[in-house]
Amino acid sequence: MAGVIKDLLAQGYLKQSTGEFAVLQLTSAAQEVLYEGKKVLLGVFQTAKEEKEQRKESKVVSDYPSSMEKILLDELKQLRLKIANQENVPPYIVFNDSTLVELATFLPLQNDHLLAITGFGQVKIMKYGKAFLDKVKDYCFRNNLETRVQEKSAKWKPAKEKEKLSKTSDTKLASLELYRQGLNIDEIASKRSLSNGTIVGHLTHFILTGEINVLKFVSKEKIAPILKAIDEHGDSQLTILKNALGEEYTFTEIKAVINYRRRK
Repeated sequence: MAGVIKDLLAQGYLKQSTGEFAVLQLTSAAQEVLYEGKKVLLGVFQTAKEEKEQRKESKVVSDYPSSMEKILLDELKQLRLKIANQENVPPYIVFNDSTLVELATFLPLQNDHLLAITGFGQVKIMKYGKAFLDKVKDYCFRNNLETRVQEKSAKWKPAKEKEKLSKTSDTKLASLELYRQGLNIDEIASKRSLSNGTIVGHLTHFILTGEINVLKFVSKEKIAPILKAIDEHGDSQLTILKNALGEEYTFTEIKAVINYRRRK
């Protein structure tokens, strides 16, 4: 709230009276907001949680190909910040860094190319597609570059993530064996002295390999809403998906559908 008041003071909609006991007062500019429908754009004031998300995002660049156009990435970040300020949301709500890195690496030049970029579903293509495509097109024109979108398969992931997804370790197989014996997640976690989250990660891995049916972890009617959320927000940040879907969806269900989608 303090940040909002500072912003309104800076923009001239509020003023502080003089005297021993200063109070906030509305200015004439505020009357236009109250009675004439004028809109006020407030700055983005980050919470500790949002700052943590931003720090996590800043680490993503090192995992991506050296062919990424760094100047374009900076331009895309500036565009994202502009949109975020207009919508009064944190930048990562518009797109996370991994989406911008893929744009700066694979240089999509038309709408159907965007479908290959993590974080772009039909909703975000309609909402933001033109703005980001125009930025990529302009950069490619200035630098005589062609699209590289043909180099990105649906299964493309940063090197570290690709290795993690494809590897079936002995510890995952041990959890699978206990699951096949009829033990549930809590029982497997207790027996193996591991956290429930670790066991969920082990078992949902086998949705990716096709050895466990996704319906073992999520009901059929929940799959479509989760897929829609993934199309809108990408699949790299579980917390963003959980916040978008609401309390009736669990992290286990979301992770199961992410691997189901990756397998398809």
